[in-house]
Amino acid sequence: IPTDCLEASLEELKLHLKDGLQLQSGRVSDDRRNKALNDVVAFFFDRITDTLRPLDFGSVLEVLVEQNEALRRQQSNLSARTPFELAAFPGLDERAEAFTLEVSNLATAAAANRFLLEYISSADACCGSASISKDTHDTLLAYAFKVIEYGTHSDLLHFKIADFDLTVLGSGRLGVGLGRYHGNRNRFALNFNLTKLEKVAKSAESGGAGWSMDELDDACQSEWGYRMRTVATVFGLMNEATDEMKPLASFDREEMVARLATEMQLERSEICKVLTDFTQPRRKAYLKPPKPYRAEDVYPWRLQRPLSYLRRPIILQADRIYWGRRNLFLAPRFLAQQIIDGRIQNFSSPSMKNFVGRSVQLDGNSFEKEVASSLRSCPALLVKAGVKKVNGVKIQGPAGDLGDVDVLCMDPKLREIWVLECKSYGSARAPHEIFNEMERLFEKDGHLDKHERRCDWVR
Repeated sequence: IPTDCLEASLEELKLHLKDGLQLQSGRVSDDRRNKALNDVVAFFFDRITDTLRPLDFGSVLEVLVEQNEALRRQQSNLSARTPFELAAFPGLDERAEAFTLEVSNLATAAAANRFLLEYISSADACCGSASISKDTHDTLLAYAFKVIEYGTHSDLLHFKIADFDLTVLGSGRLGVGLGRYHGNRNRFALNFNLTKLEKVAKSAESGGAGWSMDELDDACQSEWGYRMRTVATVFGLMNEATDEMKPLASFDREEMVARLATEMQLERSEICKVLTDFTQPRRKAYLKPPKPYRAEDVYPWRLQRPLSYLRRPIILQADRIYWGRRNLFLAPRFLAQQIIDGRIQNFSSPSMKNFVGRSVQLDGNSFEKEVASSLRSCPALLVKAGVKKVNGVKIQGPAGDLGDVDVLCMDPKLREIWVLECKSYGSARAPHEIFNEMERLFEKDGHLDKHERRCDWVR
């Protein structure tokens, strides 16, 4: 996102703080911080709305889809080339730092561009006939980034992840005192990516995924009425149906349904359900999604959203569907990974719930073995992973089974026992994700309470 556009957006905000919100120079009181940040988000959202209104939908759609396709290509290339660079050049720490910065820059631009795509795809945001210029696109990206940035700041306060000062500076701009939080987050991102790169560099193999494609298909069939293979085949045939190899593809929806039903020998109803489930739902107001979705499901700073362009890559306008080829191709893979990692909640079918539970457990077991293996590198320690019994006695309390001890470690010389609980958390990036992980860890009868009961039993 061009720096000059970001600077220009901050200058616009400066005038709004003074004339619109009538905030004076100095520290914003604690009880007004959230409201002030929400007002800033609304200001930039309105600027997006005003900028899009005179533009032609087709012109904007083409530019945004092409940008998204280019960014996804760059992200894929980064992931593909990194292992070879690690093998060819020394300095893993330096490469991890560069990798982290590049990932962050691409993710920032991609998130802003996706938000604009979701906005024009779901609501009648473009009502004019003017073509979008590069300068206008850059300006929209800057506004979208500021919506995401200040929305994230608001969530940090709302979920009590960070406590920081909000100040109207002498220059008239808004100062956000998040230096400590950003420092900790950046260090975590660097360490996370360093670990990730080490695994890639060593080509670590865990011996298989531990689940089969048939199991995933069965779970999807039970949950949604179609298999993951069906989704991948539908999207593959959609890309083949258009001759021009442009980033943006389009087709008459009814013709596409008929074509897919014939080629795949499936009922039209099943094809229609796949297309509907992966299409951005149309509505009068972007911020008012249809039930059962909530307003939070369209906030662009929230991750793992069911209405994200990553999850719903098809755009419906009148009787025609549009899509970006690469984004459509990657959508089934993205959804499958979200399921396997346990990042999608609120499944209804027992089959899908069991599949997700097994997948998450397999990842946890792998982490337990990794921790145990690291401890075994010290010969003086006695280490055992996945302890269910000690000398034939089950680990249980007055209320029943207390669960396994993930890793039990003993130091005979020091006469110490370490009771280790291993949780393979994903990389929580957004405030609401961090909040959810903290809830699971510290809430009543959460992971910490359960672990303390196992420690008491060992004592």
